[in-house]
Parts: sequence; C-alpha cells; structure tokens
Amino acid sequence: MKRYFPVERNWLALFLLASLWNIPLTGAEPVRRFSVEVDLGEDLGQSFGSLLEVVDSEGDVVAGAGFTDVYNTRFRGDRHTIQFFVRDAGQRDRFTVERLPHPDLDLGIYLLDVDQELRAWSSVRGNSVRRWEAGGKQWKSEGDGSRLRSGDGVIRVGHGILRFIGGGATYDDRPILQPAKVGAYYNFYYAAGQLMFYHRHRVEVGGFTRILACPWKPGQQGLIDVSTAIAIEAKYVGATPFAWGQYQGQVLTVSNYGGVYVFQEGAWRVLLEGNDQVSYQVYSILNFHDRLYLAQYPTGHLFEYDGQELTHRDNWPPRLPGVSSSAREAQTMAIYGGDLIVGVWPWAELWRYQHESGN
Repeated sequence: MKRYFPVERNWLALFLLASLWNIPLTGAEPVRRFSVEVDLGEDLGQSFGSLLEVVDSEGDVVAGAGFTDVYNTRFRGDRHTIQFFVRDAGQRDRFTVERLPHPDLDLGIYLLDVDQELRAWSSVRGNSVRRWEAGGKQWKSEGDGSRLRSGDGVIRVGHGILRFIGGGATYDDRPILQPAKVGAYYNFYYAAGQLMFYHRHRVEVGGFTRILACPWKPGQQGLIDVSTAIAIEAKYVGATPFAWGQYQGQVLTVSNYGGVYVFQEGAWRVLLEGNDQVSYQVYSILNFHDRLYLAQYPTGHLFEYDGQELTHRDNWPPRLPGVSSSAREAQTMAIYGGDLIVGVWPWAELWRYQHESGN
C-alpha cells in the first residue's frame, strides 16, 4: 500500500497517519493505530528513510513504513512515495507475480517513477519513454516532449520538478544550469543541497572527466555558476556512472572503471581508485537498514558501505549451480514488504533477503 503526500515548502511538522492495521497478536486481534510526526527538514535531495517498524512478541517485524531511495542503473526512484507494509501471519513467503505487457521499447528497458506514475525508458527509438496506465493495464507513449538520454533524469524536489535534460537542468521549467560550453555535462544527482554531475571533454590532448558538486536549493534564483563547483578528476577520460547513492550525509558515485568517489562535508575523496584492467561496475545503490548496498558486476554480489569502508558481501546473493562466477550483474534492487529484493542479469534470478533471519 502506498500513499503520496504533496510536499510543503517549509517541510515543518509533516504529519503522517499510517492507517489502521489489523495485526494479529497473541490472545487477541485488536486494531492498532500508529501515527508518526516527523520534521523532514528542508528538501535538499536527502534520503528520508524509515518512519516506523512494528515487532511482535516473537521479535518478527509485522508492519512498517518509510521512504525508499534507490538508484537503479540509469534513474533515481521517487523519494516522496511512502511505502507501508503489513505481514499477515503465514503470508510472508507467498507471492503473486504478474508479467506486464512489453513496453515495445527494444530489450534494454529501464524503469523510473515520478509522483506514483511508472515509466519505462530505452535508448532506442529516439530515447523514448512509455507510461504505465494501471487502469487499462497498458503502456502509453509520453510523446516527443518526454525524451530522455542516458544520464538524464526527472525527480521531485520540494514542490517542484527537477529535470536533467540535454546537458542542462531546469526546476519547474525554469533553467538553473546551462549546457557546458566545453565538453558535456551528464549523469546528474541531487543530494546534500548539491547538484552533482559528470563533466567530460574528449580531445587528443587535455581531455578530462570531472565530477562536480554545485550548491543549489529550490528557492535559489538565477543560474548555477559552475566555476565555483567543488570538483574531483576521474582517473579515466570518459568515465561514467550507472548509479548514485547517499549514506548519512555522504554521497557516493561509482564510475564504469570501478572508481568510487565520496562527497562529504564539502569535499570529494577517492574511496577506491579506478582500474581499466579489471571489471568493476555498480548498477544499483540502495539504503537498507543501517547500511548502503551497491549491486556489482561481475560478481553478482552486493557490496556494503558503513560510512568508512566498502566491504564485499561474498555470496550475497548466492550463486546457483551452473551459473557463471565471473559474468553476473546484480543490476536492480528494491524493498518490498520490508525485505530486500535483488535482480541478477543475465540469469533471470530474483532474490529476497530477510533481515531478521539473515537468509
């Protein structure tokens, strides 16, 4: 069950009513009402996280609510959709999976959602976008005005819509960042009050790829002055990320050469240097409980970040018999019913992790 709450500009005392839940308890089945009052603060692109968790007498989580913040391969999910879940007794391991019609956008399909509307994108057919119409159970073309390139994006920030299109950015259709005069800006992310993106310039001599952080807030007037950006130079020209994420005020980005860069307290640092002799790509980043998880290729495993170190969670998820140990891509992640879901390409695997049992 999901509820979407329009965001007030001042973000003060947002009151969330988590509905009436019928939760079976030992000896009785009373109705329980849970309410949470939270001050989310000014919307600066942060991950809002969990709101509440309900545990029964056996220590099992039976209900919860919170905001998911996931970046799957090319697009960041909607941070403002509140997810509620209730686990009925004995129903946790029962699922109904329904295959949706194909969006008719070739084979490389990437999903994004804005204001509870699901969209599918592909780089073919002019970077087209299809919107899922739940009532009619069909995909609808968004038209030419919705075309996105790889590295573009659309997210809600405060009351407005922040768009990264054509190497520039707009907020509620008002330009805030002009395209680069030299090279190109691409693969944007907004967090910690910083508009972050890569800047690439491919030339025989003097080429570069830099990662920039530019201070910006929704109420700010005028254009961003890129000359004042906080920058770090990637090791290889042409480096590009597939995912971004954040952990307790830190922002992480991973290049396709395996370089892991962290923005913290107004400065960049290299957590892991890129290496063009080995494969190391991260395709999804998600906050789950008190860790940030990075879905990696070629192991098909997750890497765990605790704010200081990046740790390989070997056999997370496990490798099935007969599956390659060197060509597995943990590509997508999600939270469903309080469990962590991981999809592995190209083996058509879908894994679910239960936090309480560790299985």
